[in-house]
Amino acid sequence: MKKTFKSLFASDRKVIGYFLSSNCAEIIEVSAAAGFDFVIIDNEHACWGIAPNIDLVRAADAAGIATLIRVPELTETYVKWALDLGASGVMVPGVGSVEEAERAVKLSRFAPQGERGACPYTRNNDFGVNDTVEYFAKTNRELSVVALIEGVKGIAAYDDILKVEGLDAVFFGPMDLSASLGIPGEVTHPRVEAAIREMIEKANVCGKKAGMFVADKGQAKKWLAAGADYITYNDLIMFTEACKESLAAAREAGK
Repeated sequence: MKKTFKSLFASDRKVIGYFLSSNCAEIIEVSAAAGFDFVIIDNEHACWGIAPNIDLVRAADAAGIATLIRVPELTETYVKWALDLGASGVMVPGVGSVEEAERAVKLSRFAPQGERGACPYTRNNDFGVNDTVEYFAKTNRELSVVALIEGVKGIAAYDDILKVEGLDAVFFGPMDLSASLGIPGEVTHPRVEAAIREMIEKANVCGKKAGMFVADKGQAKKWLAAGADYITYNDLIMFTEACKESLAAAREAGK
């Protein structure tokens, strides 16, 4: 059975994932074997386009790791593609209003909860093998819609965004948030961290799952302790750090 992002929160255990920026199915297989819970296939900042998504989702399904796709922008086509090919949810970047959050939900769910194009002959339904009525109902129950809050507009509308029915989780992008606050790149600035901590606390209170991007183990520990339900690394950052550490160790041993 395909693992879904939503199912990962059935227990109180913290959930750990990463953004896939490398278009590499082997990374997905390795990360699943190592114990990561989910992967976010990044269609916003990665430069390899939409076409590889289906093979990356296939690799994740085979390896037993849950998938989200971060769409490039909130459009009917991008959301439909991501979900029809079998991702268990979408992450929508730059959500800055209630209207955008509501639109994300409507584009993701079939009627009557939403307005998603009702085609049962997609990979997500085994190309029509399964019962159509049950497929629509099951999909609406199991898929996840995640709003990426990364700007002052999102902060201003945040309390109302949390009230949007069908929005399952929020996620915070500290880099864009720092830029929006006028302190670009200063992701540990007190203003940035205070804003994120407050948003995590509010999500915890209202029952929305709150996630945070982290670049290293120290940040992971900090934000999980602050109440984040899930965190994400980045595959290329992890690989870069592993390269630096391995090379430094080899250089030192070769002196």
